[in-house]
Amino acid sequence: MGITSSRTADPSQEHADLKWLGDRFPFGDSELRQLYRAYQRLLLSSSKNNLAQEQQPQQQQSSSSSSSSSFLQDWVVECLIMIKEGESLSSRGFAPVTAAAAADDESSIQALQDERRALIQIMEEYILDGTHVGNTLYQVACVIPGDVGGSIYPTTTTTSTSSSQDQAQPQPQPQPVDEYTRKARLERLFEGLSNMGRRGAKHALTVLFDAVYHQQQQEQQQQQSSSSSSSTSHNPLDPPPRSIPPGPFVELGYRLALATGFMQAIQAIEKKKQHQQQQQSEVEAVDNDDSNDEMDLVTIASKQVLKQFTPKLATKSLKKNRDTNNIDMGLAPMVHSLTQQTKTRLNREGILTQNQKEWNDTDPATVELTDVLEWSEAVAPLFASILPTFLFHILFWGRPFPPTRTSFEFPNHRPVLSGGSIGGGNTKDANGTSNGDNNKEQQNQKEDDDWLPSILDHRPRLFALACTSSALMGPYFRLYTSAADGLSFNRIMNALLGYSGPTLLLIRSLSGGEFGAFTSHTWKETKDFYGNSDCFLFQLYDSMAVYRPTGRAHNYMYCNSHARSKGYDQQAHGIGFGGTVQQPRLFIAENIMEQCQAASQDMTFENGALLPRNHISSSFSKHGSNLSNSSSGTRSSAASLSSSSSSASPGSSPKQFDIESMEIWGVGGQEIVQQALQERKKVREQRDETIRRCRKVDKAQFLDDFRSGAIASKAFAYRDQIDGRADQDVKDRNARQKSNFE
Repeated sequence: MGITSSRTADPSQEHADLKWLGDRFPFGDSELRQLYRAYQRLLLSSSKNNLAQEQQPQQQQSSSSSSSSSFLQDWVVECLIMIKEGESLSSRGFAPVTAAAAADDESSIQALQDERRALIQIMEEYILDGTHVGNTLYQVACVIPGDVGGSIYPTTTTTSTSSSQDQAQPQPQPQPVDEYTRKARLERLFEGLSNMGRRGAKHALTVLFDAVYHQQQQEQQQQQSSSSSSSTSHNPLDPPPRSIPPGPFVELGYRLALATGFMQAIQAIEKKKQHQQQQQSEVEAVDNDDSNDEMDLVTIASKQVLKQFTPKLATKSLKKNRDTNNIDMGLAPMVHSLTQQTKTRLNREGILTQNQKEWNDTDPATVELTDVLEWSEAVAPLFASILPTFLFHILFWGRPFPPTRTSFEFPNHRPVLSGGSIGGGNTKDANGTSNGDNNKEQQNQKEDDDWLPSILDHRPRLFALACTSSALMGPYFRLYTSAADGLSFNRIMNALLGYSGPTLLLIRSLSGGEFGAFTSHTWKETKDFYGNSDCFLFQLYDSMAVYRPTGRAHNYMYCNSHARSKGYDQQAHGIGFGGTVQQPRLFIAENIMEQCQAASQDMTFENGALLPRNHISSSFSKHGSNLSNSSSGTRSSAASLSSSSSSASPGSSPKQFDIESMEIWGVGGQEIVQQALQERKKVREQRDETIRRCRKVDKAQFLDDFRSGAIASKAFAYRDQIDGRADQDVKDRNARQKSNFE
């Protein structure tokens, strides 16, 4: 966007520009018209601001320009008012801010503009850490490189020292441009918006990479200008100059994901508020003045919604949310996985052959764009959908995300499902209690879960999981947690058997590792493996890794209890993923306190460690490696697998671990979880009916059999069978004694 002229485009020029843009960029007609008119209004507004600044002193110019320049705020406001002639605000799906503004469409638009700007200001201050994030994205994507008059947004936060230096230097003034420059800037703007939102994963990741690189270059320029000595030593092992540190890149995606969740939560509240207002107008309920309708969205956002999306692991004061150490600590596993991708590339290119030992223990300081693209494809494929989703909510606030594209939704682990409890082993809803008892249990369970610790209490863990699969975005629903249900295999089986929805299994070992598995298949008890390719293993800490199916084998998931076969099947008894029926790769034993193991390789999933690098195994002498009743054969197979895994990858983690906590979550969305819970309820009802039939006795038939002598003849048939045997005289002697007594 540049400062071209103070006039807006006439209808003929607008029609020609829209036709020209429509042939080049992936936007619909209404979207192009909305973005084009917002662009023209911003051009007019920036021209007026420049004229006003020319008449002000130089000090006031620098302060006013640096305080009111925000790409995100301007575009969310200008795109809001692009309404067709004769179209009311309510027909576009926007809820009036106040009852008075609802009567006047113009005043309602102005109120919505102020409200949207205030919401974006809150988001930029507490989540994005300033306006420079949005301005930098605009600069690298939508401005022609070297175009002095093409940008009106500063990409750095001005300080007292830098502002004084900037005041001493003459600021470049935009010059009138010709038609070629006008169309070039217009094309660059829509090219950048397309790359950020409509051109796929590669273009979106490239914009994020360029934004971090641009910010890094500006920081280096500031450091060089402030320090007289700028001598730096160049390491020949460093990647080429166009590289970035991995930490700021992951943090940028994390902040944008939190900002996206913030906007989605606000829009959900707005839709709910609009629905309540429509119902109130239909019923004409005027006596509802003391409801939450008086609380505006800005107050709700600052008091309620913001606490869920501040980029800290734990925060008490929103003013102290810029703790980069906490952010880096939570995102360290993702950063480490990105640096591991760089190591893989450098090793593939033969750069690490001479200094292999040094790079095994340290991570590279920078990564290249190739590393980012390969890492996103292998580990975090949904990372690339963060920027398109974020930009869509900025430009088209309130509209549903197109179903043809994958949106990013920040996860939220909720313990209780609306309309039904989802507890693990002791849920009364699945056993058919009354609604009153069920509501009481839901309330008690929700109160308990407010203080129950969870592995997912750290938002970076949720963010990492959401980047691996679209099924792991959105709300999470608790099926089982060891904190609430105890480390009981019966509770785990009761929570899983019959559940038909996608499930996420999380384990935290005593050594500090966090890992688990995801599957979308229905759980059942059998001696064989089952499942589909929508299943993978993962590590969350101390590094992040995802091990997807290789296609060489199909041993996806396994659930076999000792009670099913009484141990005669000579197989492992418990829950497993990958490996074999005697030795699964990830195995939760039926005796959950012992014999749990995690191997580094198998034929079904990709190779890699699940346990942390500093894991100390609970050795074979402590628990033994016998997972089934065949001690010798299983022990030898376990030992061979351990030796093969250790030889395959140097420094791979030992296999056995002790569970500190374990959690199972239903994922995939509220509708999918509701349907899966209904299926599990049917399975439980069928099981209870079978047990009831086995226990039921036909008393009338039993009495008839007893009177007819059928039961007696069966019960005392042994008396007739011993006739003629040597000990028959006992019967005769007893009979004689009885007759003599009488």
